[in-house]
Formats: sequence, structure tokens, C-alpha cells
Amino acid sequence: DQGVKQLNELVNDMLDVSRLEQGRMSLDMKPMDPASLLEEIVQSFKPQAELCGLGLTCAVEGTGEVIADCDRLRQAFVNLIGNAVKYTPTGSIVVSAVREGKRVTVRVSDTGIGIAAEDQKKLFTKFYRVRSQETDDIRGTGLGLWITLSIIRKMKGTIGIESIKGKGTDVTVSFPLK
Repeated sequence: DQGVKQLNELVNDMLDVSRLEQGRMSLDMKPMDPASLLEEIVQSFKPQAELCGLGLTCAVEGTGEVIADCDRLRQAFVNLIGNAVKYTPTGSIVVSAVREGKRVTVRVSDTGIGIAAEDQKKLFTKFYRVRSQETDDIRGTGLGLWITLSIIRKMKGTIGIESIKGKGTDVTVSFPLK
């Protein structure tokens, strides 16, 4: 049931917020290659994307290993790719990963509704959701990006966003190589 699923997501988000704020979220940091994780997540979103008529592709090259908590990294990427699917009414999403110097950079690029400059400033704030006609029917807690940012920072990574309203969004996550 959809209502049960949404309630479960809210409870899990609230628990994660509590753990992060109190410094109680423990990470199991190990060497891992994010490429296979990304391919697995993209595959899991394919049916949903196809149902929405969206192209969803994964382009990962020899990225190399990073030190990360695999489950928490999965949580962060599921959130970012899920958002791309949610906020892209038509077009496509490309998930890519490349080695750039001493870092691995992951990009989630979509042709979605985009985010206005004033909204981008508040995007990673707790409970913040972009309010517009395009987002009226889209559900969410406004906690996903805050949790994602917190998890990525705990793993020594960075996250950035570039977006043009009406054109799409690029979210970039970068980690130092092992």
C-alpha cells in the first residue's frame, strides 16, 4: 500500500536525521568501486523510468576505489537518482562516473523541471521542498537531500548542484580515491 510505504519512508528519514544530528550514525567504511553500485541502482530504477517514458542510462568508466560505507552510499545515490526520475516528466537521466585526478566524480544529469536559483540555495536544508505547479503532485519529506549531503560529507565527499529552471539538473558527487 502506498500510504504505508510513505509512512515507512518518513519514519526512516526521521530516524536518520536523529542519528546524524546526534552523531550516532556509524559508518562501515571499506574500499569499494562505486561503478558496480551505480549500475545496480540504475537497473533497479529502469522499470519505473520506462513506465514514465524516460530514458535512463548508466555510463561508468574505470573509476577506481573509494573508501565508503556501501549501504549509506547506496542510500545517497538511490535518493539522487530517485529525485531525477521523480522530477523529470519527459526526456532522460544519465548517471555517469569518471576518475578525475585523485577523485571519483559521479554525475546524475536529467532533463527535468530544473530548479530556480533562489531554491538551489535552500535545497539541502531540512524539510525544504521546491513549491511550484510542477511539484504539486510530487510527494516527499524534504529530508532526502539533507540526509544525502550529511552522509556524503561523513564519507569525506562533496556534493554540488547545477540547474536551470525548465532545462534540467546536474548533481555532482565527488570522493577522494583510496
